[in-house]
Amino acid sequence: MTQWYYSDYERNRHGPVKARDLADLHANGQLAPDTLVWREGLAQWQPWRTLVRGTRRRIVAVGCC
Repeated sequence: MTQWYYSDYERNRHGPVKARDLADLHANGQLAPDTLVWREGLAQWQPWRTLVRGTRRRIVAVGCC
């Protein structure tokens, strides 16, 4: 399973977490679209909004599994 990391507004790294956990944080308003995230295989940290696709019912991290 892919392990994700994310940074807070002070650029502190958090994780590892599962993709579903990131989606839950986003759905609860705790993960802003511009929050930087990273997982193995990414060349660099990227904004969450560039790696997520979703609808109101379901949010899925692209390349999560």
